[in-house]
Amino acid sequence: MWVVRLWIISLWLLSPLKAESMPELFIVFDASGSMWGQIDSIAKIESSKKILTEVLPTFPAQMPIGLMVYGHRDKSSCSDIELMQPLGLANRDAIVRHIQALRPLGKTPMIDAVAQAFGHFAQTEGQKIVILLSDGIETCHPDPCAQMQQLHATHPKSIVHVIGFGVDEAAAKQLECLAQAGSGRYFHAQDAHKLSAALSELNTSMTQSVAQVTSVSKSAKSSLGKLRITMPPESQKSLAFASIFAAQSDTPKKTIEQPANDTLHPLPSGSYRIALGYANPNYRPATDLNLTTLEVIGGEERILALGALGFNRAPSLQKLPVAAVEIRSRTSDLTLQLQEHGNDYYLYLPKPLPQGTYDVAFRYKQSQEATPVAYGVNLMASQTAQVEIDTSFRMLKPKDAKEWVGWELIDTQNNRSVLKLTRRWDNDFPLWNTFALPAGTYKVMVWLKGMDEALEAAEALEIKKGESIEFESGM
Repeated sequence: MWVVRLWIISLWLLSPLKAESMPELFIVFDASGSMWGQIDSIAKIESSKKILTEVLPTFPAQMPIGLMVYGHRDKSSCSDIELMQPLGLANRDAIVRHIQALRPLGKTPMIDAVAQAFGHFAQTEGQKIVILLSDGIETCHPDPCAQMQQLHATHPKSIVHVIGFGVDEAAAKQLECLAQAGSGRYFHAQDAHKLSAALSELNTSMTQSVAQVTSVSKSAKSSLGKLRITMPPESQKSLAFASIFAAQSDTPKKTIEQPANDTLHPLPSGSYRIALGYANPNYRPATDLNLTTLEVIGGEERILALGALGFNRAPSLQKLPVAAVEIRSRTSDLTLQLQEHGNDYYLYLPKPLPQGTYDVAFRYKQSQEATPVAYGVNLMASQTAQVEIDTSFRMLKPKDAKEWVGWELIDTQNNRSVLKLTRRWDNDFPLWNTFALPAGTYKVMVWLKGMDEALEAAEALEIKKGESIEFESGM
């Protein structure tokens, strides 16, 4: 008898995943006429097609997905709603083909489309999820929020997430209300990048839901692993986002905007590429940098512990004419270059980077070369290494400054130009400014108008660590 009971228990533990416990998803897609509106000179319908084509195939393979569309056949009908793909598992390609063929035309009967989606869910105990993608307000019912509340009360295990794509304030307010009434989340996607990030975040959430069901229904080890990304807290401000890519994909599996210094990410087993977006001022796009590729193993936690490279500038060197900061790794092929873009706030914030050895250079305005300021900075995981900016040179402005074309500092040890400046055609900025540079012995060369060769103003000027030299050319 005990043998029989043990055999029955074993079969239950190893039995396949029960279909009735698996979450189900309907995508309710807005194909109304307003989807021809543009964001960044691209029609919203085209951006939506592209992003869904990239993201949909990455949704959990175990979860049934269906597609409901509205507003694509009749310009004035509130009943223009079509079940384009019923719930299924191996139907991702079919859903993509349906979406690619859509031509926006009509009204926005959101609530009826969601209600019809609810009617096509399976009669099982699993969670019912709707992702409503819309670019405007409901145009067929006066009180969509109240109707959503009634729908949710009838389907208490349902969740309605809403993505507002390129919507104004009034539409955003209504769509957020719909999400709240449906016990879901609202995502305000002002552009294609935000739309991709919203779908990626929902994908991660659904992957977690599927994993929870899998872990309850099976005694086998989960295929999900965890990736933890850490960095010194003071380096967070440098980042606009962090992205996680499947190793062979250019579409992020997950994007975390303004990431905290310690984040945990459940992921299927596999190889992943980690990239950071370093913030730029004046609304410039972030500067992307691929950090590393690593393996995530099911049931295990992988940690990517970053260090931070900071800048400790002497009080007298707070205003430098820096156009860009360049950071190069000696232990990998990483190179980070950040432009000033009219505001140097982000240039000197601590930069999260992998453990390694780095050289740092400043590219000054009107300079032909990048000027090294630090060599061989050792960066340890979870620690901040400071680049000491305390050594400088300043050429004093001569009486005959109008005759100057430029000047140059040459490192006498290796006969290499370290800093070479040429005046602008309309002014002499920044010839007489202060410039940070490494300690060393330099030859000082001066170019004057009408002369083919430079004049040697100093053969071996020694600048020691921590010194600020003001140089009188004698001209």
